[in-house]
Amino acid sequence: MPTVSELHLHPVKACGRIEVDEATVGPHGFVGDREWQVCAEDGTPLTQRTHPMLATVRPELIDGGLMLRAPGRADLAVEHPGDGAEPVTVKELTGTEVELVDAGDAAARWSSGLVGESVRLYAIGATYQRPLGGPLPWASAALGDLCPMLLANDASLLDLQAAATAPFGMERFRPNVVIEGVPAWDEDTWAVVRIGEATAVGGVPWPRCAVPQVDQETGERHQEPAKVLAATRWCLEAVGAPEGLAHLFEGSTLFGAGVGMDPVGATIRVGDEVEVLERREPFILR
Repeated sequence: MPTVSELHLHPVKACGRIEVDEATVGPHGFVGDREWQVCAEDGTPLTQRTHPMLATVRPELIDGGLMLRAPGRADLAVEHPGDGAEPVTVKELTGTEVELVDAGDAAARWSSGLVGESVRLYAIGATYQRPLGGPLPWASAALGDLCPMLLANDASLLDLQAAATAPFGMERFRPNVVIEGVPAWDEDTWAVVRIGEATAVGGVPWPRCAVPQVDQETGERHQEPAKVLAATRWCLEAVGAPEGLAHLFEGSTLFGAGVGMDPVGATIRVGDEVEVLERREPFILR
């Protein structure tokens, strides 16, 4: 029986991961995952596409907020502003405006010193809403890309690594749930998957940007896995993609499966059994 081999949270969008033994499904993804975001002065979110040094930030979830750590910088405890804080309108990755709460001047100074420009740190608050709408198969998402969570397959990583010109690990793809015990690329067909207490729904193979080229320990950019993905995982035509979504996949490389999860409050643990309940035709035929 396939099982969960790893669980990852990324408390601050584009910053380092936390490996956990269990995670709880919230209304926008896993509780504690991508609920904070560094933004430029105009409200645009920073990502590793343009600021790869964010990978070196090691956030830790603490009672009431975050502990921020990065090489060469003093640790900083950041208190969540609280549900009574005045919301600020900023942007998420696609440019849609969302309401977040400002984490304060100390967090802004710490983040600005890291990236070398004036930025501020924001968090999801009580008024946060990010309805995705349209053809997207999920009701909402936190501050990540367009899916609440990402599933990945250990065997698919091994298949890529065997054909690559340089080493890389699963952390480059920044998944939430890593699954073992299924064939390579089986996830291309997953539509609905039971994982422990939860059900992952709306599964679609996920397009990859330049972020997997960034070493998640050093922030340095490399050619792999972009080269091996382009050679083996290029989506020319997304046959069978959900209506209106083909443009997200065509002309991109694919790795992992984007999903939403139900019900809110369910807990997923390392070692939980995984069962594919519904399948779809793959976008990439091998």
